[in-house]
Amino acid sequence: MDLNRQDIYESDQKGRGGPGSRDGGQPGSNPWYDMFRHSKRSATIFRIVILAFMVFMSLLVVEQMQQRQPEQSGYMPQDEVESVKLRTDSVLDFEGDLESALIIDEMIDIEATPISTINDGVEMNIHWVKQAAVHLFKAERAYDLSEWAKAVEHYNKALRILPNLKGVDARIGLCFMRMKDYGASADAFSNISFDNTNTFRILNNLGVARLAKKEFGAAEKNFKRVLDIKPDYAPAIYNMALLYYRTRMYAESAEYFERYFAINNMDLEAMQVYTDALIKLERWDDAAEILKRSSSQMPQAAPIYMSLAYVLSQTGDLDQAMNHLTRGVGLLDRPRAMALVAAPEYDALRQRQDFKELVDRLAQE
Repeated sequence: MDLNRQDIYESDQKGRGGPGSRDGGQPGSNPWYDMFRHSKRSATIFRIVILAFMVFMSLLVVEQMQQRQPEQSGYMPQDEVESVKLRTDSVLDFEGDLESALIIDEMIDIEATPISTINDGVEMNIHWVKQAAVHLFKAERAYDLSEWAKAVEHYNKALRILPNLKGVDARIGLCFMRMKDYGASADAFSNISFDNTNTFRILNNLGVARLAKKEFGAAEKNFKRVLDIKPDYAPAIYNMALLYYRTRMYAESAEYFERYFAINNMDLEAMQVYTDALIKLERWDDAAEILKRSSSQMPQAAPIYMSLAYVLSQTGDLDQAMNHLTRGVGLLDRPRAMALVAAPEYDALRQRQDFKELVDRLAQE
């Protein structure tokens, strides 16, 4: 038996008298035969490479799915963090000025980037590209799990490998925003070059960071630049309204809130801040209209009824004011209700018999 390793295509020629057989031709003497043999080997190697790549990707997918399982990681899906949560559950605060939440842009690119725009000036081998990809994968996973510091660490490692990688500074800025490190967030957004595709988003987020640092003048300039570029950009309109509210420029705040509601009239938290600005401007009828609309959308929100009672008492509609006060008190626990009815906002109702009976009933409970 011949124990030497032999190509199967070479073995197939035994006894046939063809080129490369043992009974005549010399192996390799036919160029068509050599080409056919090498192409088969190349195909085999190609299949092995493809198989290895598929196994590698499968392992990554399995790892990611395991990390996302709540029972393994302890992570339970939650609402967005405070600065970007859905603003449908907050109510008017009677114990201090409204702060509300600024609107940041998640900087999600929804359009494909042409390949011709990719910067090809950086020499990079496959090892380092894979290393950058690994850090980006870990950063995105940490971001999804709200592990902001860990995400920043991996984003920075990816940037050390690929310093010109676009979009990473924006993600770092958002992470620092969630960690309430507004200085670092502003620095990250300031590192981003402005272009036609993302300038207004970067400027909005930079304005949010500066407003959070109480750099009101700089934040105002950022938001104005956004609206020069994109006049109907709702987040910047809202943020400008909130900036003026926080700086007690209530007339300007009300103006921008009205622009915002022309685009988004379902933002209940914005309506509450707007209402408070109207109250401070003593625009009682306008405030009453907004509060009535809010009460129909949030029928269990006691502070809305309490505010409506105060506003209606200022318009002279004392009967309706008392009705809303009674309804609001009925949605509160006794200690909080007692504290609120003692507030000076309800002095116009204090001499009414039904108001006294309400106070007596609370005292006896």
